[in-house]
Amino acid sequence: MREAMEMPEMNVRAKMAGEIIRDLCQAGHGDEAWKMVDPAKGQVRDLELMAYFRYAGLSPMQVLERAGELPDMAEVRRALDGYLSAGTLQDVHDVMSMPGFADKLKKLEAGYPPEMKPVVVELVRERLRTARSDAEREAVAVFARKMYDLKAITSSQWVEVVKMNDLRNAFERWEEIRAVTEAEGVLQEGDPHRSGMLQKLVGEDPLRAMSVLKERDDRQGRADFADAVRSWYERDMPECTRWLAEHSAELSPGQRDALYAALAKAATAQGDAAEAKKWAAKVEDAEIRKGLGAE
Repeated sequence: MREAMEMPEMNVRAKMAGEIIRDLCQAGHGDEAWKMVDPAKGQVRDLELMAYFRYAGLSPMQVLERAGELPDMAEVRRALDGYLSAGTLQDVHDVMSMPGFADKLKKLEAGYPPEMKPVVVELVRERLRTARSDAEREAVAVFARKMYDLKAITSSQWVEVVKMNDLRNAFERWEEIRAVTEAEGVLQEGDPHRSGMLQKLVGEDPLRAMSVLKERDDRQGRADFADAVRSWYERDMPECTRWLAEHSAELSPGQRDALYAALAKAATAQGDAAEAKKWAAKVEDAEIRKGLGAE
């Protein structure tokens, strides 16, 4: 009860502390503001750090240098968020386009724990979440593509952003992902965000998804096709099985093996050993069968 009563008071104190740092920075006393940041970890220090990096008027390289002095990666993340979230998308693009900035930022963020995403990715996610119009969402999508072109975010992170942008239908987004990653020779086999986009295709129109995906018969294409078929199988086993029976002859041996192996794994995950054995038996490649435990 006491802790619950103290929480609003702490929130007010933290907010006021952040405002003091802001006012000092805006008055041209950035050095004094930096010295006043609370050394004790907690909500007060967090808001003070964000206020300092947002209002201190540091150059982009000074931001990276000072953020690098912070004792842990969570504070580095808050500092970068305070700096970049204050600007427009064009402001952020201009900073990220500065020679050497994106590379130095990537090195600084390399120490993040797995659950902590790069600041640009979180910025894009937040701007998509708060966008109030289709035009704003499209502007965020264009910005994300620019960040990928600058190598400020990885192919997987870019796909995650495209997947989130429901302004366009799933098939339009898939074509953009496919075209970009194929042109750049990016292999995303097993990538969870690519898999999530494939699930959106199946959810929107499974028959169209099959028609689109069966056209690409290379390693990535077979992986995508198998991923989508598995998703459909888990959603609607009878329809998926019926489609396979009717269309398997149209597929290459490599495609059939990839699909049957995926379905064997799906059945195994569902605890249906008999169904898994049935699909594994259809696989022609001995190495794949061995990997399924069917040899």
